[in-house]
Amino acid sequence: MIHATCHTADNVRCIEFDATPWFNEADAPSIVDLAQRGWASPAIADSLERRRG
Repeated sequence: MIHATCHTADNVRCIEFDATPWFNEADAPSIVDLAQRGWASPAIADSLERRRG
């Protein structure tokens, strides 16, 4: 399990989740890009919004 958190810019809302499914589906360039962004990206938050669970 890869523990991760996602929070609003003002830290009012924060969730913890298992990021393993994203890493299993992501290609290497996407993982490298996310790492270069300090493991933060609005696009990731948007994609989490559409995932079940």
